[in-house]
This record gives sequence, C-alpha cells and structure tokens, in this order.
Amino acid sequence: MAHSRAQAERSADLEAAVRHGYAEAARLGLRFTPQFIASDQFGVTFLDVHDPDGNQVCTGAGKGVGMQCEASALFEALEHFQLATATRYETDSLQLFPAPDMVQQDALALEHHLHRLARDCADSQLACVRFGEIHGDAEMWYPAVFANPVFSERPAAGDTQDKYWAYVKYASTTGSASGMELDDALLHGLLECIERDAISLALLSLATDQAPTDQSSPGVSIAIVDPRSLPEDLATLRRQIAELDGTDPLLLRITTDLGVPTYFALSGGHDRVGKFGGGSSLSSHYAAERALSELLQILYITEWKDLQPSRIERGEIFAPWPVLDRIYHLDLPFEKLPTVPLDAEHLDHDVAVGSSWEQLMQLTRILHGAGLTAYHREWTGSLQGIAVTTVVVPGLERFMCPVMLGALAMPMARGVGLLESVHV
Repeated sequence: MAHSRAQAERSADLEAAVRHGYAEAARLGLRFTPQFIASDQFGVTFLDVHDPDGNQVCTGAGKGVGMQCEASALFEALEHFQLATATRYETDSLQLFPAPDMVQQDALALEHHLHRLARDCADSQLACVRFGEIHGDAEMWYPAVFANPVFSERPAAGDTQDKYWAYVKYASTTGSASGMELDDALLHGLLECIERDAISLALLSLATDQAPTDQSSPGVSIAIVDPRSLPEDLATLRRQIAELDGTDPLLLRITTDLGVPTYFALSGGHDRVGKFGGGSSLSSHYAAERALSELLQILYITEWKDLQPSRIERGEIFAPWPVLDRIYHLDLPFEKLPTVPLDAEHLDHDVAVGSSWEQLMQLTRILHGAGLTAYHREWTGSLQGIAVTTVVVPGLERFMCPVMLGALAMPMARGVGLLESVHV
C-alpha cells in the first residue's frame, strides 16, 4: 500500500509524528487553516499557517493516502516556518566571503552559477553558512541565500546582495526537508536533489532534441511508461488526474548515470505550464507514485489558487530563448520517446528498502561513485523534536527550478556536460 511505501522512508510512527507536529505548533501559538480534498485513494491537503497575531507566516501542501496526506502538509508547513525564521537564529553562524574567495573551495568546483557570479560580481560579499558532509567529515561554506531563499528577503549584515541580484534567481528550497529524525529529513532532501537533477537533464535533452543513450557522465535516457503496466493504485491515481485535468497524463521514466529511479508526470494537454510532478526513490513504484501525486497536488493548487494566468504571462520572457521556452512550456517531442512498462526492478522491495540511514548510505555511495558529495545544514530555530535541514550536492543539475518559475537561467555543470556530450 502507498502508506507503507511512504512509511519506508520515515523512521517515526506516522500518528506519533502528526501528534508531535500539532503539539509543537500549539506551543508556538501557530494556528492552521486547513483545506482537505479527500479521496478514497489519494488526497491533497493545504494548510495556511498564522502566528498568534493572525499574520500568515507560511503555507504547507501535502498529498498521499489517509493520514500521510495530512502529515505531509503539516511537516512542510513546519519546515517552511523554520526556514522563514532562520534569519533570526543563524546570525552568529554566518561568515562573510568575498565572491572570488568563496569559489576557491574545492567543494564548489562544479557550482557553475557561483563561479559566474564570482566572475561577474567580483566585488560582492556573500554571507555563507557551514555545511557538513552527510555521513562524512568534509565541510564547506555555502551562500546562505542559495541554501535558503528567505535570506533574499532579509539579507544578512554585510551581504552585498544588491551587487549580485541577477544571480539570486538560482536560490531554491530544493533539498530542504523536515522529519522527526534527522536521517528522515536528509533522505527526503537528498532524493529531491537527485530528482531535480534527473528532470533538469531530461528536459534539457528533450528541448535540444538530443536524448543520448550513452550512460556516461551525465547521460540520460527517457521513456514513456505504458499506462497498461501500472499497478492498480497508480492506475487509480492516473484516472483521478485525468478526471481533474480533462486529459490523460504522461508519465516519463528517467534514467541517468546515477541509476536512482526517477519519474516525471505531466499534463497530457496542450497547456502544460506548471502542470508537472516529479519523484525519486529507491522504490520505482514509490517514485512513480510521488510524481503522479505531485501532479495531482499541482492541479488542485492551480484550480484553487487560480495561478495559471500569471505563470503564462511570465513565460513571455523566454521568447528569444527557444530551448528555455520549450522547457518552460513543456513543448517537447514526447511523441518520439519509446514506451516501456513501469520499471519492475525495485518493485519487490517497496517496503523492505532499509532504514532511512541505510538508504542514505546507499545513495551517498552512488553519488561518490559519480564524483559527487552530499552536504547538509540543519537549521537552528524554535521547533523542538523536529529536524529541518537543507541538502546540497554541488554539481547536481537544478536549473529547471528557476526556469519553471519563469526566470532566465543557465545550466550548471551536468547540464553543460550533457550539451557537450551531444555536441549541441
């Protein structure tokens, strides 16, 4: 069942986690305004969070089966709360670096956007926070604004953000996650980094009409999942999406040199802007479920918040940039892709994939094999008994994040490597 697959990536009991999350919110005087969109199979929950004075401080959205749906929204809201207040708690832990000095760190050798920043804005000063290697001893100083976008709203003292403002679009919450246990949060954050890397590479490959089959760094192969191969729970989720969107969704299987199961679900209609979801997991079944359920969540948000018009208008910025324009609008040659059954390689291990710690060890070994290292920062704040962390894997591709939000952005190291491998 989906509940069991989600629980396989969590150490804490689901009911205990929800009780503790609400208890922490009550202790801090936070008030939730929930909206539940129920389903016999998959549901979606939205939470608006207000402080004791009635001010909205953050939101949370969750999806899943039963209590998993509520827990997902609750912990995302608490994560957003901790990230939003980090600027108050992290002041003493920040260190200022001149941009050229910052990028001299070996750990940042593959962070192309930071090297471009240092070249173009050499007189900039960046407030950085210390990140430690997951299950290792290495450390790095990473710009606070790129690890937590809240620092773009409230820059740290001495940070000359006005000088490198053009690069702040690369700030993202990718890799941020929360959990009752640190390893749970780290696992989810790391899987999100891997997911964004795979999807970014796939979109770039499709937009340049080049889908290399060579799995050498950072090769990517893409295929459409045959809907007839979906197990009943995923077939039901697919039907739920089709009823809401008025068209059958597409589900893509993406394989990179990392080999971690990754899926990308998107609307099957002509208007696809913002209508997508992704998922990575050591369980193929759960990765596909996450992609489809995220698409369902996005469709409900789009309908509920009426977000689509502004996103379409924002996309006009890409007109002079055909590759980015195709990616933003998801106007890509999906019809050229082969059709394959859902990858069954990991389906027998949907629940017994190991503890969060064991899954983290497996993923960090995979990354090390590709010459990559995962780092994390656990954010200081007012929450007790809940870990909120951000994972950064320097070198993993994530340029899809600013592009899909309507910002002009360039690929990073692995995206550039892909383009060079196909001689674009």
